[in-house]
Amino acid sequence: MLLRLKKLIRFLNPLSFNSPTYPPKKYDTFEGVFKPTLLTILGAIMYLRIGWVVGNAGLFGGLAIVLLSVSITLATGLSIASIATNTRMGEGGPYAMISKSLGLEIGGSVGLPLFVSQALAAAMYIFGFREGWLFLFRDHSPLVIDLVAFFHFYYCLYQRLFRF
Repeated sequence: MLLRLKKLIRFLNPLSFNSPTYPPKKYDTFEGVFKPTLLTILGAIMYLRIGWVVGNAGLFGGLAIVLLSVSITLATGLSIASIATNTRMGEGGPYAMISKSLGLEIGGSVGLPLFVSQALAAAMYIFGFREGWLFLFRDHSPLVIDLVAFFHFYYCLYQRLFRF
């Protein structure tokens, strides 16, 4: 009876999934690299603003804009997937991946625009959150929603940086 209880506790314990009996799940190129990259690039902003794009550019203009955006995203996702699967990755994220595959000079020149793009992407995600929230709750103030989202973002950043 005690042995069965120990096995049940070991099975239900989330830390036991790193044991040798449960090998870590490995993702292939599509599941581990391409799909997350594509979903990050094709964020909420593109799909929340489709009506606005079609309203201002017309049906064919909107389709052309979306087709161009998707083709650029597809090329970017495929190139990141090929770089990530052909190099041994350590810590550092995309900057380390670019520096290892293309060299330090190009990696350094790409590092600053990459940092700026990540900062702008965080702001765009907050605005995308606001668009979705205002669609559901029309009487809420956009400024209050932005302030709550920014404070939550900075709280998460504080927790990540200063909590050990």
